[in-house]
Amino acid sequence: MRWSAARRVDACNVLRLDLAVLPEAPWLGEKEIASAVDCAAGLAELADSVLPFWVPFAGPVGRLVEVSRGGPPFEHDPAGWAARVVVLPALYHHLAALQSVDQADEASARAFADEVLSVATAPDLRYLVSVPLSGVYLDGAEMLTVGDVCVRRLSPAEQGAIFDQRGGWCR
Repeated sequence: MRWSAARRVDACNVLRLDLAVLPEAPWLGEKEIASAVDCAAGLAELADSVLPFWVPFAGPVGRLVEVSRGGPPFEHDPAGWAARVVVLPALYHHLAALQSVDQADEASARAFADEVLSVATAPDLRYLVSVPLSGVYLDGAEMLTVGDVCVRRLSPAEQGAIFDQRGGWCR
């Protein structure tokens, strides 16, 4: 019986990793951040009738920018609010979904822009928040619902989606 070792390199989108060895934010430069804020200013002006919307917490922006808790309210800084709540989380989500960041193309840019416009102009946003709980027993019931809150077991597909959103296994 014999064995051997072989070197293999697997490309992985670095935005999917959460390693302490990676440099801290900001990964975007001043020019890119200014562009995001300019985009957000136009978005805030375009969607003035539906912005701001209630946000339990701003979406993840990874290490793209440094984000302090809270931030200025919409009334004092509409562009900053729209950048922090809509534009930068969408940018991070779309870049992290790519197999490799250098694969960004016009189609992925268009998907990003469409999503940002859809969210910013939607008159009826609803939140779906999945919170992993342990030790909760539903006494044989499939689901427990009180008002708009529902407690249920995640399906295998939903568990897989959360795994993928958190970075999954790099391949």
